[in-house]
Amino acid sequence: MTLRPLVLLLSLSGMLAAAETPTPPVLATETFGDQVTAGKPQSIVEGQEVSTGASVGRLNFVSPTAGFILLGANSSVHLKRISEKDGTSLVIAIDAGRIEVSLDKRKPYKDVHVLGGTLDVRVTGTLFVVERLPHDHDYVALIHGKVSVTLRSDVATAVEAGARDNVELDSREGVGGGPGGLSANTDTLGSRPQLTVLSSVQSQGNGHDAGSWDQDSALDSIDNGGAGTQFGQDISDNIGNNIANSIATGISNQITGEVVNQTLGGNNAPNFGPPPGPP
Repeated sequence: MTLRPLVLLLSLSGMLAAAETPTPPVLATETFGDQVTAGKPQSIVEGQEVSTGASVGRLNFVSPTAGFILLGANSSVHLKRISEKDGTSLVIAIDAGRIEVSLDKRKPYKDVHVLGGTLDVRVTGTLFVVERLPHDHDYVALIHGKVSVTLRSDVATAVEAGARDNVELDSREGVGGGPGGLSANTDTLGSRPQLTVLSSVQSQGNGHDAGSWDQDSALDSIDNGGAGTQFGQDISDNIGNNIANSIATGISNQITGEVVNQTLGGNNAPNFGPPPGPP
């Protein structure tokens, strides 16, 4: 007779505990990516990790915030909110890879931040790319607008006195940073970095392609339903170039070796083989 009230009490306790546990708020919707099936957008709640495989992905902010996040291949992010006395901030934390952020309206948040391994990028309304690199290094490339780049608070307290710890970026500028502080110099970008290109964001920005500023290969790929096309093409091009270079080097070494051997004494001369390859 005593078991039934006990079971009922435990059931009520479980229901109350479940009711008291708040459901994480939806901060974005994934409209293109590995988790989207049959074209149905997926709700992304606070703290939920979003990852991509070989293709790119897209997250749209939930209204009234206006804008989106593009994820490069093999990238991972999660979103969270931080409440303070003067309002709530939205944080986009990069766990791996690279992202592009386009922000048209940040309300109801007082700030939107992107956190890398070391850097904290405060966004007001702009378009930029952030790449998280090995050993907690990051690189920020601003396409247009304005952003404030500082060190994460847990990093800023550990850097040496006098290290550069903040910079304001204007359109077509970039800066890197790591555990030792921000880079001493701000880069002037000659090309727009693309998420679908294999080379690093910084090396792309150091290029000289004036026509690239109106291009967004990741966004075009998503719009065309062919995410990863350019990424795969880059891989194929690199493999083809490597094979061609290897063949050319092998032929050159063989010819050079034969010339050296004949010069040293013809067929009776010792064969030293081809010269060593480049270091």
